[in-house]
Formats: sequence, structure tokens, C-alpha cells
Amino acid sequence: MPTPAYQGAGTFAFVSIKDAAPSYLWMAKTFTKIAEFPTEGTPSSMVYVDGKLYIADQAKNRILLLDPQARKFLGQIDLPAGSAPRGIVALPNGKSIYVAFSGASQVGMIDVESGKLLFKIKVPIGPSRLAVTPDGHMWWH
Repeated sequence: MPTPAYQGAGTFAFVSIKDAAPSYLWMAKTFTKIAEFPTEGTPSSMVYVDGKLYIADQAKNRILLLDPQARKFLGQIDLPAGSAPRGIVALPNGKSIYVAFSGASQVGMIDVESGKLLFKIKVPIGPSRLAVTPDGHMWWH
């Protein structure tokens, strides 16, 4: 089933389908496909921060970076083996993102500017979804 994972400022929608490649970038107002991206892994969750789309790739233990405006990949953030990133969410200030490592039962924090994993904490088995409140508190499920 298609999962619309991102819609920024009503301009774009990024859609991925589990276990299928490629993923698609659509114009939200016209529902017109404008680009395809061979993700090759298992995109699971995404977040938009400062003009970049961060895409958690469960199968390949990485975060893909996409510039939807330029319609190109910017690179990736490699994560620890077996982490299986599933959920991803940005802090309100846009400086950091939290990532649920479902394979390691951890939640990690990545610095947006450097792309570095700052820390990870142990949480109950299999975290998959994250949320951040406006005051910056994190919740996982």
C-alpha cells in the first residue's frame, strides 16, 4: 500500500511502497509524478528539515538525504549494522533528528548539520514510530 511520507508546504509529496523500488516525488497540487528515485532498500519513514528530506532505510541501515527541490540525492548517513532504522522525526528547532532503531531496540539522535550520530539509548523492544512535542519531548512506540 502506498505510504505518503512527506508533504512540505503543500508543494511536494514523496511516496514509497514497502519492498518496491523506486520511490516517487509528486507535485501535491496536481498529483503529477515529477521524479523517481531508486531507493534499493526499504524506505520506512521520512522527515523534512531545512529543505532536505531524511529517509530511514531499514534494510540498508542508513538515512538517505534527498533535495526535493533539485530532485536529487545528496548522500546518506550510515548507521550501525543491525540498527534497522524505522521511525524518524525532527526536533522543532530542526537541528537534530531522532531515529528509532527497531533492530537494536534503541533511539538515536543525529545532528542535522554534521550528519553524525550523537548518541543512542536503549528502549523497549522494537521501536517503530516517534513523535516530538512542540517543546521538544520525544515519544516512541
